Amino acid sequence: MMVLQNWGLKVMEAKDCSFLDETAIHGVYNPLSKLTSALHVYGGDFFGAPRSEWDPDTYKEAPYDVEKNVGLFELSNKRWEELQKENS
Repeated sequence: MMVLQNWGLKVMEAKDCSFLDETAIHGVYNPLSKLTSALHVYGGDFFGAPRSEWDPDTYKEAPYDVEKNVGLFELSNKRWEELQKENS
């Protein structure tokens, strides 16, 4: 059984860049009340390589669910568009 260990915290700001090796696991937390984004560059076949994701509440590992995550991005984009309409 894999055990996750905290190896530290890194605060990233605009134009910052960081390299993570192929065994690294990372999480992102945005404390701001505005939209932020990040660009991830992966080598190899992203969708063909076995990947894991962790439940944010239980920290339990599960296979990466592409469809679920695409749906989360679509939902987030829809919410953002609605906020833009409300604020215009």
